[in-house]
Amino acid sequence: MITTTPLDPAMALSRLLQEIINQHGFLQEPQLEELVELDRLRPVLIRCSGGRFTCPAQDAKHFIEIIEATTVGVGEYVRDVSLPTTDETYRTMNPQPAAVSGNLIDPFTRPLARRL
Repeated sequence: MITTTPLDPAMALSRLLQEIINQHGFLQEPQLEELVELDRLRPVLIRCSGGRFTCPAQDAKHFIEIIEATTVGVGEYVRDVSLPTTDETYRTMNPQPAAVSGNLIDPFTRPLARRL
């Protein structure tokens, strides 16, 4: 009999965050639910027609339901849910590209201008 072992929670979180990064940081509803199970206090950014705000992942669904329920016919809606750009995942799973050679200039590798 073959048994499968569930992923270690840290590995499952890492896999989920990599999926989210591959989607440019945007979460789909099943991913939000999985994020709540794995890291309920991780901040998420909710953008709606009237602005944006951050909240813990565990509260996102509640706030989305409030926005959708209280603004029927008013024009308010939730645009998307994403990881904020300050999330550490962007630094650890999305490294900076290497310097480009040729006609393009990479501001981090070009020599500094000399003063005359």
